[in-house]
Amino acid sequence: MGQAARSSAGVVATLDSARRVLKQTVLTMINDRTAVVGLIGLGYVGLPLAVEAGKAGLKVISVDVDPRKVDAINEARSYIPDGKSEDVAALRAAGKLEATLDYAALQFADAVSICVPTPLGKTRDRDMS
Repeated sequence: MGQAARSSAGVVATLDSARRVLKQTVLTMINDRTAVVGLIGLGYVGLPLAVEAGKAGLKVISVDVDPRKVDAINEARSYIPDGKSEDVAALRAAGKLEATLDYAALQFADAVSICVPTPLGKTRDRDMS
């Protein structure tokens, strides 16, 4: 095996080891509820997911492009018909849920979930390309 192949194999082994350590670290943080979850999109999937993560004891930093949704969350109210404003209010009061327009806030997240609409094609079918 040449020098380049040995060097490349060493880099791959180091990256694999780093991935395993990072995975275990994040899983431990989730289990002991010290992880911060980032969430992009506060629609009909994102808001309930944020609420459930918060109710499970995780801090949630949510980002959306719609200032009305961000304002509603920060005012401790739900804008989704089957969402409970009491849950949002309790999580806001506990410091477990925050919303922002600023994607830079995600730098404080240990894991990020993306909850945005699936794009539709001309025939209104899902466009997964």
